[in-house]
Amino acid sequence: MDPAQALEEATSSFWTLFFQWLVPGALVLAALSLWLRSALAVFKGWLGEKLVGGQLGRVAADVRSDVLLPDGRGGWTQVDHLALLPSGIWVVETKNYSGQILGRARERTWTQKLGRQRFSFQNPLHQNYGHIKAVETSLPDTPVHGLVVFTNAARFPKGEPDGVVQMRDLAAHLREHAGTGEVPAGLWARWEALAHRLRTDPETRKAHLAAVGGLARQRLVRTITAVLLLLGIGLFLGTHIIR
Repeated sequence: MDPAQALEEATSSFWTLFFQWLVPGALVLAALSLWLRSALAVFKGWLGEKLVGGQLGRVAADVRSDVLLPDGRGGWTQVDHLALLPSGIWVVETKNYSGQILGRARERTWTQKLGRQRFSFQNPLHQNYGHIKAVETSLPDTPVHGLVVFTNAARFPKGEPDGVVQMRDLAAHLREHAGTGEVPAGLWARWEALAHRLRTDPETRKAHLAAVGGLARQRLVRTITAVLLLLGIGLFLGTHIIR
């Protein structure tokens, strides 16, 4: 075989390998990676809420987690945790973020810094404020407190803003602000009244998601579309290119 023919066959084999295996394989791996990142984010959020709920259960007289509460405007608001302490009702928002967190109490958005990447997210203090107002609307003249808990993976280079703690400091923070003695009977009665207004049933959750889940649905659709597009391109290249 002369060198020119050998070079031609080697080049043909390379492009066959490239288009039939390497490119489709890379696209399939990219699609799987995108799906895994999305699934991992959901799992981390669920795990963070479970861990914080466990911490609250060791300190509070009673805890209700992942509940829907009337928002006072004809809809519902989803609350991560409600905790009953002698000092009042605590509304707790959980965030399972990693990396550096940059933000101040009055800023609308905060920044998550992961290496060279930066991601913006809603100020969780502002997010939890809506939950606090929903509780206050349901229970006027009841002491209501708010707290945002990060699950230890985040770092605040400028310190945590007021109203924000790491999960490792949660129990100590609550004991410091829990008040003294037992939960007053009147506060227990208000707590029970609040509990009767809470919802966890699938029908109410579905209605809530339908009302406020537009952005979440858009993100889900974009993720699914990207995964299917990458898989489709990978399969097309693997079955139709250079056969």
